[in-house]
Amino acid sequence: MAGQPRVLFIDDQPDRVNLTRAILAAAGWSALFAQTGEDALWGIDRDPPDCLVVDLSAAVLDGWFVLARVGGRPARPRLIAVSPDDADHPRARELGADLCVTTHAQLADAIVRDGVTAIA
Repeated sequence: MAGQPRVLFIDDQPDRVNLTRAILAAAGWSALFAQTGEDALWGIDRDPPDCLVVDLSAAVLDGWFVLARVGGRPARPRLIAVSPDDADHPRARELGADLCVTTHAQLADAIVRDGVTAIA
């Protein structure tokens, strides 16, 4: 990754967006956000991020759809799936997720604990 690594989040919750942005900025990442899966797919095609964090419960073009569309690509960003249901994680991995977490807080903890290697 050249320059400041970039992570794109699909999230429509402002509180999570602000918390995540602050944590990633402290770790040296540029955090980008899309409110819908459709916006994220457009952004990935236009200017691919280094990492994509997919909330599997996203309402518009749900996270499962985005994961299936991006996970099968030969050249793709690192994919992280967020779902509070551990039972979703095996399916998410089958669709291409590199890492599955149950909450955004768990993802933030991994970033604080492991630095950018948690998502790089």
